[in-house]
Amino acid sequence: MYRGELGLDALNDSLRAELNPDGRPVRGGRLRIGDKLMMTGRNLHELGLMNGTVLRLLDEVTDDGRDDAALLLSAEGATFRLPPEQSDSLRLAYACSVHRGQGIELPVAVIVAHPAGGAFFLRREMLYTAVTRSRLATVIVGTREVVGRAARTPDTSRRHSRLAERLAELAGDR
Repeated sequence: MYRGELGLDALNDSLRAELNPDGRPVRGGRLRIGDKLMMTGRNLHELGLMNGTVLRLLDEVTDDGRDDAALLLSAEGATFRLPPEQSDSLRLAYACSVHRGQGIELPVAVIVAHPAGGAFFLRREMLYTAVTRSRLATVIVGTREVVGRAARTPDTSRRHSRLAERLAELAGDR
């Protein structure tokens, strides 16, 4: 969930206030130098930026009448120049959803397991994914009842791709 007191937007705002209070605002104040960000939306192969990449905003280069304005970003020792018009694909990443965090590993994972999280997200698979994101520690903030309910609730949105049926058809064609 992004909205509400326990939503990602509120968590990101609070964490930014503690972890990057003096970051100079750029792009109308939505982003700040030093912010931890995540690339969202489509992959930008030409720039080497993929959906889910966690980045740090280093600086903003103004164009001074030229066509080379950019946001300077870093990730895993590499530096990227993102055109300002692509900045809408950046989200604060001090906190992220389990869905967005599936492909990354974090030093510490903090899981909000609160009834306000909504029943859809309180499932065994989501809890497992959240718990397995961290290298050093996992902290669960919430209630035992919510964690227990999540552990007992299997995913109800199984995919029905007919993969086995399709493979059998292909094998029969030979």
